[in-house]
Amino acid sequence: MLRYSNGGVLIALALLYLHDAHASVTVYAVWYPNGYNSPPQVAQNGATIGGWFYLRLRVQPQSGYIISASVTQSTLAEQTDVHPVTPTSPTFQSTQPNPAYGDPTFNVVVLQSQQNLADRHNGQYRLDVTVQYTVSTGNPPPNDRQTFTEVASFTFNVLNLLLVDSRTEPYFVWKPDEMSGVVFSAQLQHAQAGTCTVNVEIFRSEDNQNPIFARQFDGVSRPGTWSWTWDGRLDDGTVAPAGVYVYRLGAYIYGSAPPDRDSNRSDYLFIERAVDENNEPMLYAEYWGYDDRETPEDETDDEHLYFIRWYVLKDSLNTNAHRGEIWLFDPELQRIGTWDLAQLPCVEHNYQPDGLTASASGVKHGVLVRVPVSLMVTPGEYLCFDAQAFTYLSEAR
Repeated sequence: MLRYSNGGVLIALALLYLHDAHASVTVYAVWYPNGYNSPPQVAQNGATIGGWFYLRLRVQPQSGYIISASVTQSTLAEQTDVHPVTPTSPTFQSTQPNPAYGDPTFNVVVLQSQQNLADRHNGQYRLDVTVQYTVSTGNPPPNDRQTFTEVASFTFNVLNLLLVDSRTEPYFVWKPDEMSGVVFSAQLQHAQAGTCTVNVEIFRSEDNQNPIFARQFDGVSRPGTWSWTWDGRLDDGTVAPAGVYVYRLGAYIYGSAPPDRDSNRSDYLFIERAVDENNEPMLYAEYWGYDDRETPEDETDDEHLYFIRWYVLKDSLNTNAHRGEIWLFDPELQRIGTWDLAQLPCVEHNYQPDGLTASASGVKHGVLVRVPVSLMVTPGEYLCFDAQAFTYLSEAR
């Protein structure tokens, strides 16, 4: 079969050789687990990383000699589907092999992403790439080179700065005659070691935009736990009066590009209070009526109806709030009732339960709350916090 006169046999053997000239494509990430001034490290498939990182592709033929390689298609997509994020397409360019990363120095092409990929939500991501490469086969022309295509993927987890408040809800009750202080604490999670700045802001329940107290803590270790006790004194040295207060905890890494930050309250979602004809804040719920539940002989199931008016819900990203609640406190500042804002009828919108609808320009709401008579037996003033006063609204981002 190897007779010289049978050129077709020789050609067939050459094609069989070319079919075996494929390459392995290895994807990995390079990041800085101990800060940007420390040596970078390689992260393999499934690893958790944070801060700056780059993606690299190692293209190495299993036979023949590689001439060139390039990425013809790439998609980097979030897998958790928590955030409304459009997949991106990182670009890759050829770079020098680095033995410290496990790259061979001979017969290999290494491609590196050109973007700083630190600006990622926390979550799981998957990179899918199509690589086109050309190898020299060692055969005589015109079969001395051949172009092939390989597909590869790489999955990794991102854990940038994450503040986990020790309280599940951002409020506290302050009674100066009974308490010596209020403890704030939080876990600061980050895949990358370093420091951050923690800010504390305390607000009155009727004004969640202008803090009555603020304090900054620099050089807080991350990952780690931060804690601080407020003694109840305001910036002027006076003791804050008894009441229910809301607060914001924020953690920031200054000097990073892009800036890394997290908070127990949204940076995008805001609520504006209702004001009256004199442009004064409306601090009292309007009594709307009484419902005996069609059992006038039985008062145990009766309900008061209160109209919580009005609030304007704004979100700079045109995203609705994820959840919200209305809380009721008795005269002793004990929380005695909770209502899901998404279930309450909105008078402003034909009594539809749309109290979490937001927009960049603002959506006006006013909701009705049914309060069981049995909850309001203690004489005195009851405190009702709704979205407009508390900004207790969160979004999945």
